[in-house]
Amino acid sequence: MGVVDVVRATEDFFRVVLNKDTSVIAVVPTEDGWNVRAEVIEDIEYLRERAKDDVVALYEVRLDRLLNILGFDRIDMRERDDFGSKG
Repeated sequence: MGVVDVVRATEDFFRVVLNKDTSVIAVVPTEDGWNVRAEVIEDIEYLRERAKDDVVALYEVRLDRLLNILGFDRIDMRERDDFGSKG
């Protein structure tokens, strides 16, 4: 199983289980499977009511070698247009 299969399994999980579309931004093989990072547009109604930008959440997803989802965590959130500034 390759990266394309990992991306598909991750996207399917978010769509079916969480009812969210996702963009996979990183796939890293591990000894036991795969670590994936994915961005999801969060539907946070109170932000929309205040005319704020959409919120993008960054998730870390762990899959085993058979592409079963072992777990996932939301590790960061930001406004869609906020790419962070380092300086």
